Amino acid sequence: MKKKAFLIGIYSLFLYSLFATTYNSNAIGQKLGEYYPLSEYYLIEEVSKSKTIKKLYKNDKLIETKEIEEKENIKTISIESNDNTSFKTFKNDKIISEKIDDITIIYSYDNNLISNKTISKDKKILSLKKYIYDNENKLSMIIEIKNNKIQTKYFSFSPNLLSIILYNNKSNNYIESRINKSIINSIEYDNDTLLNNIEVEEQNENEIILVKNDNKSKEKEYYKDGLLFKKETYLDDLLIKSIEYEYDENYLLKKEIISEKILNVYTKQYFKENKIINFYKDSKLEKTQTFENGIIVSEFTYNDNIKIENIYQNGKPYCTITLDNDKIIDIQYREVADDL
Repeated sequence: MKKKAFLIGIYSLFLYSLFATTYNSNAIGQKLGEYYPLSEYYLIEEVSKSKTIKKLYKNDKLIETKEIEEKENIKTISIESNDNTSFKTFKNDKIISEKIDDITIIYSYDNNLISNKTISKDKKILSLKKYIYDNENKLSMIIEIKNNKIQTKYFSFSPNLLSIILYNNKSNNYIESRINKSIINSIEYDNDTLLNNIEVEEQNENEIILVKNDNKSKEKEYYKDGLLFKKETYLDDLLIKSIEYEYDENYLLKKEIISEKILNVYTKQYFKENKIINFYKDSKLEKTQTFENGIIVSEFTYNDNIKIENIYQNGKPYCTITLDNDKIIDIQYREVADDL
């Protein structure tokens, strides 16, 4: 009898293993075709009658387990990863509850439209949102209670324009945003006094320029392919500071150039320009150079706990300071006329 039960167990395990498939994957667990041994990420999917288990691996190390269970019209998804554990419950394909570690989110619906969203922690409500619709079932208002404050968002639609007003019921501050063909212009008021104005000055292919205005200064941010590659600050329409960003082939920051022009407030003329260039590798700072009016004055190089500072005079190094955990361990001087 024991032998028969053992054979049945082996047979059941064999049948179950038939439904386990390995796929090549990416970091978020999407299937990318058949598995091949050199894949950094791969996904093992185990399918039974009512449950699917997906295990995501990185370099043969399990980093996430997702279980999907369906019974009648209820679907439960649980995800356990190195960062957190979450549970989601769906009914008739609509999410009704969500739990992320100790945060619980409850959704309720009216006529198939979401009506309330409640976020709580340890049975204490952190945030409550109420959604209100017009006669055509278009969202017209969201009322949010959070941190003892009430905020109201008003929505109005036209064929190519979405207008949103975010109103703070307590402070009388409000922000009006207009979304036209995915471009956002935003204006912030305090009791009808303009605080900030954010608008899109220009849009080319894969390039957007955002302009932020307040009562004193103006900032321009230049984006290309979704990355910020330049930021400029103006005072009375005169450029006083710019930051340029360069990225490597993996879209990681590799170079940052910070230029600041010192302005004579009386003559409105520039009399000094400071520049700092930071060099990065894999997003880690490796070297910093400082210039005044185009002449190098110092250079820092970083290697774990070791920091080396070269101090320049008339563009030539005359002092090298070595620090370990910010403690000076060596100082070397040289003649200014000497070359390295």
